[in-house]
Amino acid sequence: MIKSQATTQPDRKRPWYRPSLTTQILIGLVLGGLLGYLSPKWGNNVYFLRDIFLNLIKSIIAPLIFSTLVVGIAGGGDLKQVGRMGAKAILYFEIVTTIALFIGLAIVNLTKPGFGVALVGGSDITSLIKTQPQGFRDLIVHIFPASVFDAMVRGDVLQIVAFSVLFAMAVSAMGEKAAPILRGCEALAQVMFKFTNYVMMFAPIGVGALAYGVGARTGAYLVRLRVAPAKAAWYEPPCRRWAGG
Repeated sequence: MIKSQATTQPDRKRPWYRPSLTTQILIGLVLGGLLGYLSPKWGNNVYFLRDIFLNLIKSIIAPLIFSTLVVGIAGGGDLKQVGRMGAKAILYFEIVTTIALFIGLAIVNLTKPGFGVALVGGSDITSLIKTQPQGFRDLIVHIFPASVFDAMVRGDVLQIVAFSVLFAMAVSAMGEKAAPILRGCEALAQVMFKFTNYVMMFAPIGVGALAYGVGARTGAYLVRLRVAPAKAAWYEPPCRRWAGG
């Protein structure tokens, strides 16, 4: 009786000193929050690592979306199929974005973050309101970018998706003449996948720095909550004696 190859090969377990990426992120999260709570004054010193990690994540989005969409759509060959795939991609993006919006609104209304916090000052948001789409027609116009480079700089994912779909349709329609562009996009996609792996290696440090900053602020706030009653209890008896209480 011939045994399958899966049963004959021994299971290769990961060494304990080389945990998985998920485990490393969890360890960084716990250690960062604990160290930030124990030593709040060092929280701002390592907070820049969080900014580096977030900037690296943002830098992946535009080239990864563009390359993978062009390869996935233009590689199909049939223009009708390409159009259907493009329409499905945009429809999927809109549906998932809408679902995420409703989930966020539900969580905010249930948990009410910041309730009871008195905000002091503030900036004028009229310019921000004017720049956002105000209706369905403005939303449709907003989908199509005037400059794809500007959309990539701003990180407007919807505009990047729309341009990538149209660009992929043009590449597919050109056939063999656009084959070098398609191969270039395939190479770019592979490079971005490798680049993403490098960025994710930094994830435990970035998440740890984020937790460190949050723990530092939380620890400092809890220290103030503990010190204030202690000061009140320390100064209250002399004040009462001075007042004749």
